[in-house]
Amino acid sequence: MPQGNKRGVEVDFYDYTYDGGRENDYLSNGLGQLTDGALGETNFRLDPKKTGIKGYEWVGWKDDTLSKIPISIIFKFDSVRNFSQVDIHTNNHFTRDVRVFRSAEIFYSIGGKYYLPHTTKINYERDDTIEDARFVPLRMQNKIGRYVKIDLYFQARWIMISEVSFNSTEAVGNFSEEEPPPTTPQPPTTTTMKKNAHFDSFDRINSNSQSEKLDGDGDTETLSAQEEDEEGAKTKLEEGASNNSNDAPTLEQEKKEYDDEYISIIIGALAALIFLLLCVILIFFCRHKHRKNNNNRRGHKPVTTSHVAINLNDLRASTNGKLSNGNMYNSIATEEADSDHDGVGCCNGSSRGSEKFACKYPITPTH
Repeated sequence: MPQGNKRGVEVDFYDYTYDGGRENDYLSNGLGQLTDGALGETNFRLDPKKTGIKGYEWVGWKDDTLSKIPISIIFKFDSVRNFSQVDIHTNNHFTRDVRVFRSAEIFYSIGGKYYLPHTTKINYERDDTIEDARFVPLRMQNKIGRYVKIDLYFQARWIMISEVSFNSTEAVGNFSEEEPPPTTPQPPTTTTMKKNAHFDSFDRINSNSQSEKLDGDGDTETLSAQEEDEEGAKTKLEEGASNNSNDAPTLEQEKKEYDDEYISIIIGALAALIFLLLCVILIFFCRHKHRKNNNNRRGHKPVTTSHVAINLNDLRASTNGKLSNGNMYNSIATEEADSDHDGVGCCNGSSRGSEKFACKYPITPTH
């Protein structure tokens, strides 16, 4: 594995106890702080064991560019083993640019020179709440190997690890080292090409998307290689049966039915829209006509067609023939007027023309 990096002036995240070889800041063939059983504190600037070195329990690596290049750690065991789980104690002091790794890939090998293509990939859910250091368990699904390579991908600027422990048992059986991959692939037949292409694409999809949640820490892991191959073969058989049962006329008929259904939906929507538009126009026309009628009624005044008939003969009779100095009292002349005109033509038999006048004596009203 690569040697740790220095942080600032006071803190060095080196593996001080590594007993193997050191060459160009690369450690190999030895053991160190990652297997000594000592766990680091969340605050890596402390020195709880009074060693005089702050962050002594931690081995840390930084990536200033946030590239996708992982930190690779290779573990070698005395014999071929069956691995079930690995626990990695890591820090999540995110206010200091330290986080748990974003994802991890685990590779297995018998000889240590070539690693099997089928790996275990685990994605870790980002924690923005708790900064405490914690163990992150990674399931290994009972994979077989003597060499285990773990690639850790950065989530922040720093990855810090203080302990790595494995749960495994010794594998039973005869195991041979992996053969080197062929440099010049043989030209496959048409059937073999389709099969390989199908499984290769299926493996790539599963390596990126299929995952399971780990218990308690939000980890995810992909399916094993055997499960991927079985599911890929099953999917291929189902697709082949479906392709054989469907011929070209059936596809054309389905397409035509789909087009007809789509067109009918469009026609129905347009008809509904036209109906709503007609309703709006009708309502607007009725309201406009009603308003116009109200305005016409307000502009016209009522005209009275009744007439008053006046009988001039009745009016002349009510004046007693003459007016006394123009004074009347309930159509009865006053006493002064009557006395002045006594004997003056009152009972005169002379007449003008054919008109005759009758003498009227005053009547004293009774009380």
